[in-house]
Amino acid sequence: MSEITDVVLPILQKIRADIAGLKSDVSDLKGDTQDSREILERMQGYVTFTVGLHGENRADIQGVLADIADLKSRLAILEARV
Repeated sequence: MSEITDVVLPILQKIRADIAGLKSDVSDLKGDTQDSREILERMQGYVTFTVGLHGENRADIQGVLADIADLKSRLAILEARV
């Protein structure tokens, strides 16, 4: 029985060491994943803010275009009177 233990025990110890190494690697990957998630959440906030600004700018441009059209029509009326 001692011969079997002498053969199997080193193999089991190697397996245990490999599992411990894998657990460490998985832990590191979880940390990296969490870091990436936090970066993506910050980026999402920036993108949402930028899209909001774009929408506001688009509304402002449409308002300016409407004002220009109104001024052109008023100018045309004034020029017709002169």
